[in-house]
Amino acid sequence: GYDYQLIGKSFLAANDGASLQLQLGISGPTYRSSLYRAPMGYIRTSGASTGNTNTTFILLQASAGNLADEFQHFELTFFDPANASTDTTWLGQTAGRNLTPDEDNYIYGGHYTTSEAHVALKLYFSSGTVTGELYLFKRGNA
Repeated sequence: GYDYQLIGKSFLAANDGASLQLQLGISGPTYRSSLYRAPMGYIRTSGASTGNTNTTFILLQASAGNLADEFQHFELTFFDPANASTDTTWLGQTAGRNLTPDEDNYIYGGHYTTSEAHVALKLYFSSGTVTGELYLFKRGNA
């Protein structure tokens, strides 16, 4: 099987306060909007911190800014997502500036609670469009 790593560089939201989200997809593609166990936590330069668990998507950033310097960078690894006999698991981090603007550092990991082959990803902001660079790397895991 293979692991996949996504690297996002200078992702910028069109709409202030939009959240950067990701959903897994099966063939078709059909994107999954439930059954995620996706805990995340962050700390901000203001000293604020929090954590929660999402069940409908993977949250990479909760409140992105939309000014020229309020971009997001992230690194996210999926472990053998196309293996239909195991749950898809992931681990990642995001650094960027939110709409306040504070610097945010997110860490997240989790798994999809049903075993199925995930062969597609949908990466999007909760509203508006996105600009930035996305890199996808594939590596053998055997």
